[in-house]
Amino acid sequence: MHGTDSMAASRVEQYMLSPNFGNMILDQLETVHLEEVKGSRCELHFIKLLLASSPSLRWIKISKSDSIGGPREELRILGEVMRFPRASATAELIWNF
Repeated sequence: MHGTDSMAASRVEQYMLSPNFGNMILDQLETVHLEEVKGSRCELHFIKLLLASSPSLRWIKISKSDSIGGPREELRILGEVMRFPRASATAELIWNF
C-alpha cells in the first residue's frame, strides 16, 4: 500500500472504530457482496459491523483477493468471520474462496 493509501485506510479504520459508527442499524440491508477481501483488520471489522447491524440481512458473499497467502490464511479469515455475532438469524455467509 502506498503512503497515501495507508493514511486513508488508517482514517477509515479510526472512523469505523468510533462509537457512532458501531451504533448504527442497517435495517433495510438485505444483501452484500464484498470483493477482493484480503482479511485485513479493517475489512474484518467492517464485516463484523455489517453482520451485527443488519437484522434484515439475507446473505453476504465474500470473494477473496488473489493476494491471500494460501489455505491457512483463508481458514483463519473464515474461522474469524464465522464467530462474529449476527443481528439476522437467517443471514447466510457465502464464501467465494
